[in-house]
Amino acid sequence: MSEIVASVLPRKAGSLAYGVEVDVLVYGNSSSDLRSLHSLLADSAGFWSRLGHRVDASKEDAAGFLSRRGIRDFFGIASQIPGLRRPMAALNARMRVTDEHLSRKGSQVIGCAHIDETKYLTGLIGRRRNVETQYLREGHWFPLPISDDSMVVVPSGKAMAVGSGSATLHRVLMHDVSDDGEALPQNLTLSLAVVDLPGKCLAH
Repeated sequence: MSEIVASVLPRKAGSLAYGVEVDVLVYGNSSSDLRSLHSLLADSAGFWSRLGHRVDASKEDAAGFLSRRGIRDFFGIASQIPGLRRPMAALNARMRVTDEHLSRKGSQVIGCAHIDETKYLTGLIGRRRNVETQYLREGHWFPLPISDDSMVVVPSGKAMAVGSGSATLHRVLMHDVSDDGEALPQNLTLSLAVVDLPGKCLAH
């Protein structure tokens, strides 16, 4: 990653003490996979944990302005309150139909628009079938060309602190696919993120 850091970040970041956080991101093949995962987690925990999983599931399903930061949290909690559950679901359904800016028909946002605040940059390599990461530019969403033979580098929140322009607002979509009974290849992504070294590492 040292060559990538040197090419993406400006020269004054040359003395940056950083580490590389490695994650393997495994996405499901359909929205039913996501619902099954939330149900499994909810059924295997106590009351408060189950409630938290239901809130998280509702937040991930939020559409339109309901998916904005802060409002999404309110929507997730309100969706669990008797008397508000149905109105929240109806409002969210309306946002999903009318908000073409969010996603096209046949797609579902599974990772709401966000910036990786604690990272300098993130390199993504993946093998995907029906999952797509998009970035926002001039009010429109464009796909990132993530593949298994090249790396896409995404400037993150802390890059601005070292003078590397603006961070990339991005989101993750899942596209519907026909179920013909055959086993689907997994949606896998390798994430290599440049982050600050933990304090105990700096001490040594």
